[in-house]
Amino acid sequence: MLRGVLQKNLRVCCPTCLENDHVVYRREPTGDRGIANHCRCNRCGEWFIYEQDKVGMPKVA
Repeated sequence: MLRGVLQKNLRVCCPTCLENDHVVYRREPTGDRGIANHCRCNRCGEWFIYEQDKVGMPKVA
């Protein structure tokens, strides 16, 4: 599964088409008290994951 891309304005977008219109289908905790969000892009249909830190901000990989 692909990882989401973080834009300069801290919005997560699809790694395939770079669209930031996505739906989060499942959220699960990670080992470092963060959250992994399993998403599907509304434009191209690609599934991807992005992670948030413990305060809810997207992580920069």
